[in-house]
Amino acid sequence: MYKSINEQTSQYCSFFQCDKNLESNTSYLNLPSTRQELKAYEDRNQTHASIHQKGLSISSKDTFLLSTVVCSTKLTQNVDLLGLLKWRAEPDKIRQSLESLMKVDGEEVVKFLQDTLDALFSIMAENPQSEEYDRPVFNAVVFIIGLIADRKYQQFRPVLDTYINEHYSVTFADHKLAKVLKDLLDSAGELDSPTQLLQALKAIEYLFKFILRSRKLFVALHGEATGRQGFEPGFESSIREVFRPSTG
Repeated sequence: MYKSINEQTSQYCSFFQCDKNLESNTSYLNLPSTRQELKAYEDRNQTHASIHQKGLSISSKDTFLLSTVVCSTKLTQNVDLLGLLKWRAEPDKIRQSLESLMKVDGEEVVKFLQDTLDALFSIMAENPQSEEYDRPVFNAVVFIIGLIADRKYQQFRPVLDTYINEHYSVTFADHKLAKVLKDLLDSAGELDSPTQLLQALKAIEYLFKFILRSRKLFVALHGEATGRQGFEPGFESSIREVFRPSTG
């Protein structure tokens, strides 16, 4: 038997044997559970007798190591990811936070997938007329899509689909994402390394899911007529331009 340990640490815990009539008794919880506590207990009582009298016997040879980690499913402890999630607190470090995301362990990113994507598109939404952060946000989105494509995290693919269909809310990201993709394709011959382009092409399925979802949200907000007469030509043009370098 052992007493619960709530600290974020490692402890060598003690084993106790008990009589059957004590199986539903919780008095053992007040007994020493670790080597350190047991030593202090013995020093006070000078013997194991008091433990035996409670119907418990302690094994002096057997112990086991219990390691506990305090974690949160809502608040990350990763400094780089936390900097991105709280980007409004330090707006002058947005670019640094976006670049630092690429260094974060994939397991931490997928754990906070919705919060991370919300932060990325909030940065884009905060600067609708500016292109300053369009490329780094695009790269970060591609990075996340690439993680989900990895076999290790493929179980999060439905989570990403749910996010796009139910939580994503930026109405003009289609033009921004399409433009960055177009620029990347146009400059393909000038790139020192094709890695960035290849990563974007591998992520193109979900990039277009974001683009199309953004388009649908725009139409839902402004109406079908506005979408067809005022916005549709520009939307179609931006999509055509994306593929022009690869088909022409």
